[in-house]
Amino acid sequence: MKPVTAVVLAAGASKRMGRAKLSLPWGDTTMLGAVLRVVNACSAENALVITGADASQTAASAAAAALPAMHNPNYANGEMVSSLQLALPLLEPEHAALVVLGDMPLLSADLIDTVIRAYRQSQALIIAPTYKGQRGHPVLFAPSLFGELLALPSGESAPRAVVRRHVAETLLVPVESDAVLIDIDTPNAYEQFRPKTVR
Repeated sequence: MKPVTAVVLAAGASKRMGRAKLSLPWGDTTMLGAVLRVVNACSAENALVITGADASQTAASAAAAALPAMHNPNYANGEMVSSLQLALPLLEPEHAALVVLGDMPLLSADLIDTVIRAYRQSQALIIAPTYKGQRGHPVLFAPSLFGELLALPSGESAPRAVVRRHVAETLLVPVESDAVLIDIDTPNAYEQFRPKTVR
């Protein structure tokens, strides 16, 4: 079986939300707590949380989920790529990196496992879920791509150059949920999607 580590990117500065979004209430936990609960329930062998802007709160959430955390001091400079470049050398040999965004609390373990299963059953180097033709997250990168990911210039916002180079080795997996497209970036999105208390 091909091993996988979930890399939870939780370093962003929440500029569009205007406050620390990952610590906002989400049901009986926080937004990040909901993501980490799902990560713990999926079939990835390991997980790692990358902190940044609200490092102490994010690290506390990781500790509560019994997951290791690593701080990205360069989170303001291309948060996604710099966080991924921090994480990759820490992964165990032969582990693929499943990139999970910390602001996607609508994801389920089943959706994540759909991506992991597609990787284990194929020869693809990049796996991404799609909903009605739109590509979403989480995205999985095979370990053979880590050199290219680590070579991306600092300040890159996303690993698009690597993805473009490997279109032929990318497997897009259709799913039945738009949760793979929804990140909670704004106050309106938070109010629209957060779990409502039933009285």
